[in-house]
Amino acid sequence: MVSTRVLHDDFGVEVENLDLCDVTAATFPEIRALFEEYSLLLFRGQDLDEEAHRRVAEMFGPLEDLRG
Repeated sequence: MVSTRVLHDDFGVEVENLDLCDVTAATFPEIRALFEEYSLLLFRGQDLDEEAHRRVAEMFGPLEDLRG
């Protein structure tokens, strides 16, 4: 079960008890709703390889290539 802890009165929440490697299209709407409400999400202690990081990031929308 995902739990949260507010980081600041104006914005930000720490998301606890969630392994980002396990996020799917079915479970992402809860994360997206937290982002819409708090604007900043903190996920501590994650162990994501590049593929897993990209998969989660792409759920938020297209990635921008800012290299070079």
